[in-house]
Amino acid sequence: MKYFIFILLGFLAMGCSNQQKSHNSSQIELEQTISKLQAGEKINNTAQNIIDDAQILLDRSYAYSYKLIDAKTLLQISKEKQIILIDTSPKGQYLLKHLEGAKHFEFNSTFLSSDGMLIWNTKNKSQQEFLNKVSNNLFITLIFYDQTQTPPYQISPADIASMWAKKLGYHNVYRLLGDKTSWVSQGLIMTHEVPTCCQ
Repeated sequence: MKYFIFILLGFLAMGCSNQQKSHNSSQIELEQTISKLQAGEKINNTAQNIIDDAQILLDRSYAYSYKLIDAKTLLQISKEKQIILIDTSPKGQYLLKHLEGAKHFEFNSTFLSSDGMLIWNTKNKSQQEFLNKVSNNLFITLIFYDQTQTPPYQISPADIASMWAKKLGYHNVYRLLGDKTSWVSQGLIMTHEVPTCCQ
């Protein structure tokens, strides 16, 4: 009986591992497709659903004038210029794990009306607190991400944060694509240590 349980657990672990690899592969393919579309390159040998998801994310970023980047591009940008990285997830998720050096400011659907208009949620922190968290330099490079697995057709916290940053006058606003698995696989570091600025 114990032998059977061990075999069953092994199969379950293998299934989860294969599912994670498949998800990570799809996520990387989505990010590569977005990069190609941004560069005006032709898309070959890519599933239509991935192209459709990529176009949805791009159309939203174009509509609100922020940019989409992947983890590799973030690494490159961080070597060339000063950046401010903001985790927009709920604070519990942020404290559990976040990208190294990321500050925290939570955004959610209450910062957006049902008809897609931006409204500041006064129950959360004020706009001034947000401005203090980022910078008074409107040309600083701001990069927002969240740890939710929001499907492309839904607006994520990082999308909303990017929209607000543009509305408040920031010029260099980016939304990081992907999730924890794809970030780590592309060289970003996850940590639970909160930066001094956020304690």
